[in-house]
Amino acid sequence: KFVGTWKAQGWFFILAAVAQLGILPMDALPIQVLGAIDFILRMGCMGATSATYVATPIAYPTHIRGTANGFCYAIGRLGAIGASLWPANFPLQPQIVVYFFANAIAGISSLVYARTAEKEGFQEVKNDLTASNLERRQSSIIRSKGLASVGA
Repeated sequence: KFVGTWKAQGWFFILAAVAQLGILPMDALPIQVLGAIDFILRMGCMGATSATYVATPIAYPTHIRGTANGFCYAIGRLGAIGASLWPANFPLQPQIVVYFFANAIAGISSLVYARTAEKEGFQEVKNDLTASNLERRQSSIIRSKGLASVGA
């Protein structure tokens, strides 16, 4: 049976969250076990990120897709900046717990949204394919706010 983009994304985030908890006792784990858990963690994060790039065209209409994807990327970069500001003399475990909650919330959100997405199907993609250029321009947020200077 077809799993679906949002369900796959959710399960990959959940996999990453579980693996995140697996590296909490890093001082007590052999390096080989820590490496295997880290591999699973990175696999979960990469799978979830890849599913995000697949889900974006389905979830957002073309005229806002780049902005929505850029916004999600920017939030991720803010998280990376915040992680680098973590003091060096503090233990790593609290930071791992924060990452666990971030992955768990993203996974649960994706799985909850999967129910709605399955009902809507590919409606945004269908709308984009059947709309004329004029209809696309008129539905654009930039055009409706009068922020575009030249229409072509």
